[in-house]
Amino acid sequence: MSLATIKEIISIKELRKRLLYTVFFAFIYRLGSFVPLPFLDPKKILEVIKSKEGASVFDKLIGTSMVSYSIFSLGISPYITASIIVYMGKFVFAYFQRLEQEGAAGKLKRDRLTRQLTVVIALLQSIPTVLRIQNRESIILGYREWGGKWFYLTSILLMTASAIFSLWLADRITEKGVGNGTSVLLLVGIMGRLPEALAIEIQAKNILVLTFEFALFFAIVLGVIFFTNGIRKVPLQYARQRGFTMTAYGGAHHHLPIKTNMTGIMPLISANMVVSFVVFISDRLRGKLNVAGSIADVMGDTSSWQCNLVQALLVFAGSFAYTAIFIDPRKIANDLKKNNGFIPGIKPGAPTAHYIDKIMSRIVFCGGLFLAFVVMLPAVTSSDKLGISKELSAFYGGTSLLIIINVILEIAQQIEAYWHRAQYDRLEQFSKGVVNL
Repeated sequence: MSLATIKEIISIKELRKRLLYTVFFAFIYRLGSFVPLPFLDPKKILEVIKSKEGASVFDKLIGTSMVSYSIFSLGISPYITASIIVYMGKFVFAYFQRLEQEGAAGKLKRDRLTRQLTVVIALLQSIPTVLRIQNRESIILGYREWGGKWFYLTSILLMTASAIFSLWLADRITEKGVGNGTSVLLLVGIMGRLPEALAIEIQAKNILVLTFEFALFFAIVLGVIFFTNGIRKVPLQYARQRGFTMTAYGGAHHHLPIKTNMTGIMPLISANMVVSFVVFISDRLRGKLNVAGSIADVMGDTSSWQCNLVQALLVFAGSFAYTAIFIDPRKIANDLKKNNGFIPGIKPGAPTAHYIDKIMSRIVFCGGLFLAFVVMLPAVTSSDKLGISKELSAFYGGTSLLIIINVILEIAQQIEAYWHRAQYDRLEQFSKGVVNL
């Protein structure tokens, strides 16, 4: 994109306004991560942050503020969890299936239910978070006298309220800004760790090593973008109806796009949640079972080969599971049949469904392997052979890299759409003699 194109994009009033809205709301969200919970000793908090203690696996991967003990500790994660639960509910409960069939009214009910569930999840997540902080009595001011009780109460309320406020910010970005608000806030949380990671890496390495590391990162980004945008186009043809007869000759030619990554980052998020849950339960059983402590230590270390292997297997299996949930080849085949569409050389109905399922299985197999490889990239790049710091290696793969690339591509597509629309409006005005090109 040239400098002239960037200037032209900025000159579009509506787009400029939306970009400023997005930056403003994202800045507020980021600013909240620096506001500590009440009754905490700032000096002790800085010591904990420097020691990098208390960061969960899920916190490191999606960029919440658990380490900084801020009021935005939960971030947007309760809403993401609620959205996943509500979405998966339509495959289990008849009530959600009825909402799916009600159209716009059902969508409003679903959104309301998701928000109500967000409050409940935020409340449930804030309790163990505060308990984990409360175990460090030394960082709470006046803990023995009055600090413990009031810290517990105010922190739970503030964390829950901040999760709701984060959802409000996400809605404002979606409505008045550019991109999906939830994705943008996730991107802000992740990118907030980048300056510190770069500072650590630059101080420890020389220019040649840094050049190699940035070249490797650039190659990985290109590979992930190529994988994300990869599409298998299955040729389709729609028959043209003439009177009471129907013929395929002269019908419209289309294609059925099957993406290489049909499930997005859902398998990675689910795998991270499972690993975090296992670590949480194992850590609680550490004193009762000897093996529980070993599991918590191994699975809590994101650089261990055991943790990476389990995550890779979960992501690979999750790719097939989510594809089976999200996409139904029989429904696609039936829709094609109803609209007089067919795949050349394949009979409509069950043979078409079988053909689509076969293609999807092959693509999901390759896509699942690629996602599993991306999950293990941070551990590979932080190994002794490459020597990239753990802080920076988190951006070389995993959920962080996929979220960054997907969100940036989504924002870029929206900006491009506004730019094309502005170009079309100018051409229309030019044809009417209103403006000169």
